[in-house]
Amino acid sequence: MLTQTFVASTSGIKGSPASATLKDASIFVHEYQPQPIIRTTFKKSATLRNCLAVGTSHIFAAQADKAVIHVYNREKGNQETLVPFPERIRSLTLTADGAVLILGTEGGRIFVWETCTGRQVATQAAHLQAVTTLVIDNDSTFLLSGSDDSNVHVWSLLEILSWSKNDSTSQSANKSLLRTLPDHRAAITSLILGHSVSSLSIAVSASQDSSCIVWNYQSGQALRTVLLPSAPVCLVLDPADRCFYTGFEDGSVQLVHFYHESRSVDVNVHDPSQPQNAVKPREKDRWDAGGQNLGTTLSADLSYDGMTLLTGHESGKVICWDIGAGCFHSTLCDLHAPVTNLLLEKPTGFAGNIETPRYKIHSVTKPRFDLSTTGQGIVPSAYTFTGQFISDLPNTSPHLYESGLLTGRERFQQSLLHPSFPSSLLESGIAELAALHANPSHPSSNRASLDHDADFLALDGETTSPPNGTMDAAQNGVAPPAAQLETENQTLRDQMAALQRTLSASFDQLEHLRREQKVWLKWEREKRKKGEETQERRRERAERAWTGEDVGGEVAASPGDSSSSSWESSGSDGG
Repeated sequence: MLTQTFVASTSGIKGSPASATLKDASIFVHEYQPQPIIRTTFKKSATLRNCLAVGTSHIFAAQADKAVIHVYNREKGNQETLVPFPERIRSLTLTADGAVLILGTEGGRIFVWETCTGRQVATQAAHLQAVTTLVIDNDSTFLLSGSDDSNVHVWSLLEILSWSKNDSTSQSANKSLLRTLPDHRAAITSLILGHSVSSLSIAVSASQDSSCIVWNYQSGQALRTVLLPSAPVCLVLDPADRCFYTGFEDGSVQLVHFYHESRSVDVNVHDPSQPQNAVKPREKDRWDAGGQNLGTTLSADLSYDGMTLLTGHESGKVICWDIGAGCFHSTLCDLHAPVTNLLLEKPTGFAGNIETPRYKIHSVTKPRFDLSTTGQGIVPSAYTFTGQFISDLPNTSPHLYESGLLTGRERFQQSLLHPSFPSSLLESGIAELAALHANPSHPSSNRASLDHDADFLALDGETTSPPNGTMDAAQNGVAPPAAQLETENQTLRDQMAALQRTLSASFDQLEHLRREQKVWLKWEREKRKKGEETQERRRERAERAWTGEDVGGEVAASPGDSSSSSWESSGSDGG
């Protein structure tokens, strides 16, 4: 039986709870299907909108009145720790199976906290005001941040977490900021991303200027602008990206179609031939609760099948809306406080093999500032990952790493799963350590030998000149010292290793291109074959029609019949 739950948080107790067990409760783990009932509660928390992040093992709640985050352990059912920050947190989001928590601050900065290692990275204040909403794509590649300054920024999460390109003290600290989406004229209230990972994936932003804009966030192009009757507060996207829903301050909900029921295009976000005019949703797609005083629609989410919309309101009620009927369905529960966050989790109970996380986080590691980015590409020795593998590691061949048939990522995974350290990996590490300790009186030459860019400069045909002492000794006819010869040999070995790495990467690319070529050739052959078969069928149909055969394949007169011969002779006589 499928079971689906949702996690809701409130901004503080205002009413009197119906049960003593709900006293002081502010975060609720509520079962939605099959039986609506509260399963777990957590206390001592007050969260604003977009300040709750839910993982499989922990729940993170940024407090409304303090610059701290409460971390709750779902397995133990209690508050695990309290993490302070230099600024108040106004938005949260979680990625990478709960291993990376992203925080938006009141001062316009973004913090990235690796909960399994304790590493914390901070960006510069790219926003002029508080970061009120954060979303990340399904591939954990792009991060979008919305702010009260009316701008939406698109970030590269990989660049933020890079060890070599994100020194917060350098002038190039904002290399991770890819682009800005600036078309709104008021504060951003909500952001949602499409479920695709392609280059055509969309984002929808809502603003207090009573508009929603559909973006291609990877190119920065505004695809459509939707004008709403009032300022939207929250957004939720259909699981198939067919439409989105937005909540208003009067408690109503608006459905905005991308396609009509008649399959005609309403807001075709990928058709460049359509004019870039603003559109308005249909009035009949706005639903209300029939006179109930629900208060502002503060949060919303969709069920797994996309047929029920759950909304949390300022009155503390959680409302169910019937998508198929387009109307209010029922009141699911009353939490007696403004429901600022409502997040539906993935259902459990599917038959068959369902992809699950390979590791489990028993306890988070508090942020450590000594693990911040150094800007030199060096990983500190104290950088450790703390977690438990909850599934068996896949089988691997000891010789697969040495075969040279794997890509860079596959080689890393194979080295992780290898029963011992691969010999080529050990040789590479020993060579780098030897290069690091060779010629200690010239640290600049050591850095050059370890510079990754030098690996590719060696392919430009430039030769590395020997040390001055060696050249002078050779010109004077004196044998160079053994230490200098060893230094030269080590430099040549480093260059050879760099060439081997580059050659291996080139072979990987060639193999990838060869596979792509095979796929394309196969597709072309199938397409050509289908075209030839279609032409052959058309030719046969034309011949049958010419010789008197019907289209259905029944023969009216075979070519050898006398009737056919008489027809041909009469036809020739008539000619």
